[in-house]
Amino acid sequence: MPSARDALQQLLIPTALLVGGLIVLAVAVHYLKSWWNERAEDAGEQPLLLSHYREMVRRGELSEEEYRKIMGRLAARMGVTPPGPDRPAALPPPPKGPEEDGD
Repeated sequence: MPSARDALQQLLIPTALLVGGLIVLAVAVHYLKSWWNERAEDAGEQPLLLSHYREMVRRGELSEEEYRKIMGRLAARMGVTPPGPDRPAALPPPPKGPEEDGD
C-alpha cells in the first residue's frame, strides 16, 4: 500500500508541471498580445503622427529639415517612399461626388 508521502508526491509532480505550463502559456500569450497591439497601434498612428509633426512645423516648433527626417523614418517604418523635391507627396484621389458618377 502506498504511503501518504508517495501519494502526495504522485499528485504534486503533475500539478506542479501543469501550473508551470500554464504560467509559461500565460506569459507567451501576454507577449504575443502586446506585440500584436503594438503593431496595430503603429499602423493606425502614422497618419496622426505626420499631421501632428506638420502642425509643429506650422507653429515653428519644428524645422522643415527635422520634419523631413522624421517623415523619412516614419515612411521607412511604413514601407513607403517619402516624398522629396523630385517626388511630391502622393495624395489620394478626391472622393467622387454624385455629379461625377456618370449615372
